[in-house]
Amino acid sequence: MLTTIHTGLSGLRSFQRGLANIGHNIANLNSPGYKKTTLGYAELMSRRDMGVSGGGVRIAAVESHFGQGELRATANPLDVAVEGDGFLVSRLRGESHYFRTGELDVDRDGRLIRRTDRSQVQGLDVHGRLVDLSLAGLRVRAGRPTGLLRFSGNLSTDASSHRIEVPVHDHAGARRELTLHFRRDGAMPPGQWRLDISEGATGHASGGGDLRFDAAGSPLAGSGELSIALTAASGGVSRVRLDFGRPGTLSGVTHLSGGSTSTLKLEQQDGYPPGSLTRMTVDARGRVQAHYTNGQTADGGQLALAWFERPAQQLLRAGAGAWLSAGAPPARIGAPAGDVFGRIAGGMLEMSNVELATEFSELIVSQRGYQAASQLVAAANEMLQQALEIRGRR
Repeated sequence: MLTTIHTGLSGLRSFQRGLANIGHNIANLNSPGYKKTTLGYAELMSRRDMGVSGGGVRIAAVESHFGQGELRATANPLDVAVEGDGFLVSRLRGESHYFRTGELDVDRDGRLIRRTDRSQVQGLDVHGRLVDLSLAGLRVRAGRPTGLLRFSGNLSTDASSHRIEVPVHDHAGARRELTLHFRRDGAMPPGQWRLDISEGATGHASGGGDLRFDAAGSPLAGSGELSIALTAASGGVSRVRLDFGRPGTLSGVTHLSGGSTSTLKLEQQDGYPPGSLTRMTVDARGRVQAHYTNGQTADGGQLALAWFERPAQQLLRAGAGAWLSAGAPPARIGAPAGDVFGRIAGGMLEMSNVELATEFSELIVSQRGYQAASQLVAAANEMLQQALEIRGRR
């Protein structure tokens, strides 16, 4: 009877752990990045004088399942999830942590961190080595003075004047508005226009010249480019090149019949004012991009991914959705969306891969097993009590 009680108790202990494991899975149903666990049961043997006999049950293994969880959009563009194989990497107290979903943030020192454990997120340098990702130098974006104005459209052969407003930025980052006046009169030879430049804002712009076209309507050699000297209020001077097209082609500004209206317009200007950081985003290849008020972007580095051939055997839970390496073989490190590595889903979080229907089914089985084991213990105890009573009557 004592053996029977011991066997029943082993069942109670095992099913109790099974119920606790199911409860842990269900409790983490909404935990981002959580991977469900299952228990493996094995026969417990005991040695007797006559040989080896069954002695109950034991927990043989606890296995984590790394199937893909549902990806859910969030309001934070720095939240990232891995779609496919691989783990993001962070560093905490000298140890590498691996995680599937990243609720990322930027600390006061500009470092990219996980919000859950404040660990330092790792990226790749130009040699493919792990480095700390820092955005400290990306809070502001310096302005760029305009160096090129490229034009397109047509200066009509039937018109005598055309005026356009052109925005530019000087070397101090100030936006300036220039008026470009194209004009021609009867004293000029056919195909020649005069460009005059004026400005109403503080500062001074000088330059311009003559623009000449050949009989086919394309700029003449040496006439397709003019320049402006742009003087800032502080006294500094920058030069702006005006590009009207390649001589001998109709790819830029043309001089063709078009009635009394010309269509010449600004196609491109390459300057911009200083800007401040507005948001950060992460693309499918794990590249962090900084976006600024001036419409510019800057590269903030690339996230690293780690790949494990057998993650269930090679990783140990560290809590907060993170994992530690259990040893050899080491992780394979690489860039997202390449080779064996999955892609990064920016503005998304991978949710738990727990399925309630499966957990409830396992719950019923474990509950029945626990009840049966408890009945076994109760029956063995009753038999033992009867045996003791019989012995006491002698």
